Amino acid sequence: MYPDVVKREAEVKNMAATYEEIADKILPALRRSEMKLNYKIVGKTDEQLTAMSRTMPDSLNVEELLFAATLTNDLNEQLRIYKETERVHAGDYRGANNVGYIYMMQNKLAEAEAQFQKANTIKDNPVSTNNLGVVARLKGYRKKAAELYNKAMAAGPEVKYNLGIINIQNGDYASANSNMSGTKSFNAALAKVLGGDAAGAQAILDGSSDKDSAMGHYLMAIIGARQNNGDMVRNHLGMAVQKDASLRENEGPRVPRVQEQPRYLSLIQRSFGSPAISGGFFVGWERGHSGLFGIVQFGAARARWLEVFRTRA
Repeated sequence: MYPDVVKREAEVKNMAATYEEIADKILPALRRSEMKLNYKIVGKTDEQLTAMSRTMPDSLNVEELLFAATLTNDLNEQLRIYKETERVHAGDYRGANNVGYIYMMQNKLAEAEAQFQKANTIKDNPVSTNNLGVVARLKGYRKKAAELYNKAMAAGPEVKYNLGIINIQNGDYASANSNMSGTKSFNAALAKVLGGDAAGAQAILDGSSDKDSAMGHYLMAIIGARQNNGDMVRNHLGMAVQKDASLRENEGPRVPRVQEQPRYLSLIQRSFGSPAISGGFFVGWERGHSGLFGIVQFGAARARWLEVFRTRA
């Protein structure tokens, strides 16, 4: 090997000129370049996004607007931002879907349905289709809702949960248990009870956020009765009545009806990377009480309606 770099380079070229295999196969594999790039991405702060969503929404891209809506818990403010998203980025179905999501949170069923239909007109998508299924079921159209849910399966497991609610209402408890498998909720426990598995129902309800509600205790009393556990019946009926005195009107524990827990999907991007839908599910007890267990999503998620948002990495 020649110590002189120039001489060594010249001899390598001579060899390459003499032997084609060296020139065509060996030397190309040995050539390489190395680059180092230092860079810093400077994004907008939460405060800037919030301010710009009010003063100059047209300057924000769709992901920034969708994320800005997650920076407030005020439904009216979220609605304003989603409407701006819908206006500025009219070709993106997420804005229209999320406006419908907020309308559902505000119990504006007709307005929500129109928005979900609009979102599907922009782009036929499983998220808005799931949400239309929820609307159809709440209006009493179970068959139509089931058709929409079956079409929306790509939106995620929340759709199967919604279909499970219809299964319970139709008395198909085996299918309800299958569709709600892995879910710990009042309705999943109810499906187990109605399907004859009291122990399974107890395990599900114990792991559910509904277990300390009035209806959760009431259902646990039913479970106790199915297991011939008198202490369990008395204890949980007592706690149920403490939380909801109207339950005293019942003549002993009766199996409650399915709770309104459809899972609506909104489209909110959680990261400035790949989308991942999540969802919030709207809950309405059989007695008319309603609440919201928060979850949201981008691109797809929970009753379970779907919404799309982004969060920074």
